[in-house]
Amino acid sequence: MQLSKTLKSTALATGLGLALAVPTLAQELKVWELSSTSDGVNQNWEDVIAQFEAEHPGVTVKFETFDGESYKKGLAVALASNNGPDVFFNWGSEDSISLARNGLVADVSELGEGRWLDYIGEEMLGPFSMDGKAYGVPTHSIAVYMYYNKDFFAENNMEFPKTSDEMFEACKKVPEMAGGAAFTVLGNKDQWRGIHYVSMITSQYVGSENMLKDMRLLNDADELFTDPGYVKALEFIARMEKDGCFQPGVNATTADMSDAIFTSGGGMSDYCGTWCASGFDNQGFDGKYAIAPFPAISDAPKENQNYILGLTEGFQISAKSEHKELAADFVSLLLTDEVQAQRLVKAARIPLNGANVDQYADEVHPTIQEVVADLPNYDGFAPILDVDLNGKLVDVYKRGIQDVIDGRTSPEELMATVQEEAKKIKNAM
Repeated sequence: MQLSKTLKSTALATGLGLALAVPTLAQELKVWELSSTSDGVNQNWEDVIAQFEAEHPGVTVKFETFDGESYKKGLAVALASNNGPDVFFNWGSEDSISLARNGLVADVSELGEGRWLDYIGEEMLGPFSMDGKAYGVPTHSIAVYMYYNKDFFAENNMEFPKTSDEMFEACKKVPEMAGGAAFTVLGNKDQWRGIHYVSMITSQYVGSENMLKDMRLLNDADELFTDPGYVKALEFIARMEKDGCFQPGVNATTADMSDAIFTSGGGMSDYCGTWCASGFDNQGFDGKYAIAPFPAISDAPKENQNYILGLTEGFQISAKSEHKELAADFVSLLLTDEVQAQRLVKAARIPLNGANVDQYADEVHPTIQEVVADLPNYDGFAPILDVDLNGKLVDVYKRGIQDVIDGRTSPEELMATVQEEAKKIKNAM
């Protein structure tokens, strides 16, 4: 399997050397990352930290992990204090750029000299850049697919739905065939899984380019979020709830709980990221699932249907860090040939540097092999609303999606609120 060739064809492959800064005094480098239930992810971090400490005598890495929602809510506060991390994970685009606007992260443009800028094209720094300066470094990509119970679909002589019409038919048939199990699962108590659905659906109705103009508040204030596709997308997920596509109680179910419902047979599919494969394996579902793109929405414009939900992720350095050179070395290590290959093998992170990937092809998770081979088939990533949207609007959207699913708010009412808030933020800018 020519994994590195495939990666290069998607403009994701680069090589990167490691710049070492060996300190003379004992120092602590504080690194923050999201928590994971994957043994492979956690083992990979142990290996990376051990290698970094071995290459930097006298340095100890203090590695701390957090769940996604508490991380997002507490990161900016921590960075503004004296208790934040030196270097930390973040999502590309608005999540990282908002920290730059507020002066909480370091400009790493010069730190990249002799490190990643020798090997990564400047266009790859785009999601972490503002006003021509880089405020973070991408280290990998993720993509979101429909994971489905392949034995169930095979035994019932069914193909996984390719269109929304086929999906709504499956929402009716699957419970009858599977003893009450839902067609798919949604754990939206944490609010971010619901916004993944709505992001993908909205991209098909509105278009990725138009979405980004609204999300980044580039359109005129009176035009923001006025495309009728936003309402259609909310109507679509409301119909999914009404037609019984999901298991009961989606807003009382956490993301982890919904994954467990899928692997235990309570749902026949799960809209989840590339990180989920190893988690499903850990729950005893190894080899029992396959992946498919989210169904094409039948009444959406055809030109919007060749995108996959995903984004680039990476690391930023705190503006208050006293160890910026060490932090830059840590990020560089994540982009070296061997570490990128091992992160693909153990942590299912789609690498930006595919130089050493081929020699480990047999060790790469089969699902991730599928993803790497599949990604070149799309025109790009559909934007994710809670990543590239102004933080104040994210909260409005996420709470609103819960209310739309439960029938407490209509799609029109939610979008009127989003439009009003977006206009206030735009005018204040």
